[in-house]
Amino acid sequence: MINRIIFVSFQGIRNGIPQGMNKMIMPLFEECSYTNSTLIVGNIFGKRASFIHNNIKPNGNGGFNFLITIISVFNRLFLKKKSYVLRFYSEVLFDLIFSLHINQPSIIISSAYLFYSQKRNKKKGGINILISGNPDDRDINALLLKEQQIHQVMFEDAYMFEQRLNFISKSIDHFDHIVTFSSVTFNSFSNRIPKIRLSKINYHITPNTRIFEFKSEEKKNKLVFCFISNPFWLKGFYYLLEAWSTVNSGYAELVIGGSINVDLQEIINARFADLKNVKYLGWVNDINMFYRSAHIAIIPSLLDAGPTTVSEAMYCGVPVIVSDGCGSSELVRNGENGFIVPSGNSSAIASKIRWFLSNPQRVKEMGDNAAKSIMKIMKSNQNQQLVNHVFGVVKELQK
Repeated sequence: MINRIIFVSFQGIRNGIPQGMNKMIMPLFEECSYTNSTLIVGNIFGKRASFIHNNIKPNGNGGFNFLITIISVFNRLFLKKKSYVLRFYSEVLFDLIFSLHINQPSIIISSAYLFYSQKRNKKKGGINILISGNPDDRDINALLLKEQQIHQVMFEDAYMFEQRLNFISKSIDHFDHIVTFSSVTFNSFSNRIPKIRLSKINYHITPNTRIFEFKSEEKKNKLVFCFISNPFWLKGFYYLLEAWSTVNSGYAELVIGGSINVDLQEIINARFADLKNVKYLGWVNDINMFYRSAHIAIIPSLLDAGPTTVSEAMYCGVPVIVSDGCGSSELVRNGENGFIVPSGNSSAIASKIRWFLSNPQRVKEMGDNAAKSIMKIMKSNQNQQLVNHVFGVVKELQK
């Protein structure tokens, strides 16, 4: 019987608030009944998380974050590598540092890909479980290659970086089990992984109430549609702009949040430079007010596990237009708190934009329904259900 369990997240903790997939890993750690358990995170900024548990530690006791700082400075001055390449190097370094601490068989429950650590743990007789925050990256890569052919465009990002894809594929081969949270992710992995190594539980990351506190915001008379994301292509941004180009209404405004890379900016300049009533904000500091000042949020992802933008917008009282390629579409009830449209279908997006323009009196009602549906989940026992599911998997694997 393995009596040591390690939870791992590449993301860190900032001022006591878990970041990224750590929002799923931390509830598992908090409810763990193993006395010999540890949570390893990328870094801890600001107020330490000791109020939760003393066994939360930055990878390498802070050594990982120190090395990343040095590498970032060196890259800025000399290497000039793109951000997604630097991110990949950081992921491998995180793995290598963590692997040095695998000195006995352990149960590793991770949201990060850890090829070297997993391989070492398997040799010692340990168990590796992935809490998946993304569909299969190979699936995403194939989709983006197809997008490039369809639209005759070229762009680069992490999902097109072959070195990273190979690393992830090797990591997946060393996971004994992969836990998914939506049909989108489950189906993606099941294309090349035996279903006996997969499971699905309905779980949605909900907004942190400290960040998304209630504020009453007086909205514009014209309907404001909002979109925020990165990377843009995978999130269906091209299809949103294509849809907007057919709307032609002076009673609507599209507000775009997020930094746009060079490749996409060139495409926007060439094909969508003349779009009217579109405002590009760039980086958004106050995400809470970004949503609360809008009327409708659009999340047209091509393939996405469960972006938090959906639950965040809904929690802020904003109805959503979401694609069926987005795992968070499971939150949406058509015509009640938003609409679900086919992935990669600009005419379907445009149709729902026009529906809201024709039915502005429904926006408030649907926004209220959206907020209630997220608050209902927040009051539910989904964290406990997640714990029961994951430790049920652990129990089976230990047999």
